[in-house]
Amino acid sequence: MASRRHRLPTLLKTIIPLGVLLTSIALLLLSRPVQARMLHPFPSTTFSTSEPNCTGTSLYSRLPRKFEPSDLVWDPSKQLLYVVSDNGRVAALDNVGTDSEDAAQVWKLGKQFDLEGCTLVPGRADTIYLGVEYPAAVLEYNLNSSSIVREWPLQSYFDQHPVPADPDSDPSQVDTNSGLESLVFVPSSASDWGGYFYVGRQEDARVFVFELPVSEQALMIQSELRFRGWIQPPGPGYDLSAMTLWRNHLWLLYDKAYQLLALKSVSILPKEGAEMQIEAATLQAVSQMSFDIRGQEGLAFVEEANGTKWVFIGVDPPKRKGAKDLLRYDLDTFFECFADNGLKSIPTNV
Repeated sequence: MASRRHRLPTLLKTIIPLGVLLTSIALLLLSRPVQARMLHPFPSTTFSTSEPNCTGTSLYSRLPRKFEPSDLVWDPSKQLLYVVSDNGRVAALDNVGTDSEDAAQVWKLGKQFDLEGCTLVPGRADTIYLGVEYPAAVLEYNLNSSSIVREWPLQSYFDQHPVPADPDSDPSQVDTNSGLESLVFVPSSASDWGGYFYVGRQEDARVFVFELPVSEQALMIQSELRFRGWIQPPGPGYDLSAMTLWRNHLWLLYDKAYQLLALKSVSILPKEGAEMQIEAATLQAVSQMSFDIRGQEGLAFVEEANGTKWVFIGVDPPKRKGAKDLLRYDLDTFFECFADNGLKSIPTNV
C-alpha cells in the first residue's frame, strides 16, 4: 500500500503537464478560424449591432381613461401634440419626446361629437379645426374659451358624390360610421384664405377639397365656404383613416389595408376657377409603407425645436382586435421598420 501511494504523485506529475499541453494546442487550433473571420473584409452595410425597435413607445397612459385616439396634429409653435377622441374630447400633450408622465390637458365637447379629424391653420392661434364623422362637418374650436366658434356642414357634398352602392347592402340604411374620417389643412398662396381643407371619407377613400373662410379677411366679410372638387388617391380605395401634411407631401393612412402612401402636395392642388376631379390613375405615390397593427387612426410627424424627429400613431382598433394606444417612434426607426425603401423614403425637401 505504501508503494502505491508513492507512485501516485509521480503519475500525477506526468499527466498534468500533458493535459496543459493538449489544452493549449486545442485553444490554438480553435482560435485560427476566428482570427481569419475577423480579418475578412465584410462590407459595412451588412453589419448591424441591433434590430430597430418596431413596437414603439406608448404614451397612452398620459391620456384620459377610455380615450379613443382618432386623429393627431402637431403644433410646432407651442410644441404640443393634439389628439382627438371619438367621444368628443381633445387632449394636448407637451414634452412628447421625453419620459414625462404628466397628464394631458383635456377639452370636452360632448359625446354627441364623434371627432375623427383635427388640423391647425397657421396664424389662427388658440384655434383647432375638428372633423365630425356624421353628419360630416368641420368645427372651429377656440381652446382658450373652450367653445365652438363656427361650424361648416359638409354632408351635402358627400351626398352629392355618393359611394358606389353595394349590391348586397340595404339602400335604406345609412352607415354613419363611414363618413368623415380625416382632416388636414394644406397652405397655399393660390387660395384667397391661405389654403385648402382636405377632408377624407373613410368608406371609399375619396378626398373632398374645400376653402373655408378662416382668414381674418374672410371673417370680416362673412364669406361662405367654397367646394373645390375631389381626389381619388391611389391605394386600396377603401378605409382611409388619417391624413397629414409633412415636408410638402400629403400622407394617407389606410387602416384595414395596413398601408401608408405619400403624394406630392403640389400634384393635388386645385386649379384656378375649376372644380377638380382627380382620379387615382393620374396620381403616383412617391412613398409606400406597410404595417402590422390594426386600428391606426391618427398620424403625425413631429420635429421638435431641439431638432429631434418623431412619428406618432394613434391606435383605436375595433373590438377584440387589439388595445387602444398612442405610439411614438424615432423618425429613422419608423422608416426602417415600415417603409418599402427604408430611409430612402424620407422626403428631403422641407
